[in-house]
Amino acid sequence: MEGKESKTCGQKTEVYSRIVGYFRPVQNWNAGKQEEFKDRRDYKLGQAFLLKTCGC
Repeated sequence: MEGKESKTCGQKTEVYSRIVGYFRPVQNWNAGKQEEFKDRRDYKLGQAFLLKTCGC
C-alpha cells in the first residue's frame, strides 16, 4: 500500500492506522490487512454529535 502524496511538497507520506490496538504503518501490515484497510470508510462526526455524546 502506498502513502498519499503531500499537498505541500508532493512527496509520499507514510499512512498510520490502528490495527489490533496499536498504531502501525499500513505498509508494514500483511496483505490481508492491507486489503481490509482499503475497504474502510472515514466518518466525519458533526460538532452537535460530539457535544451530545461527550457528557461534559
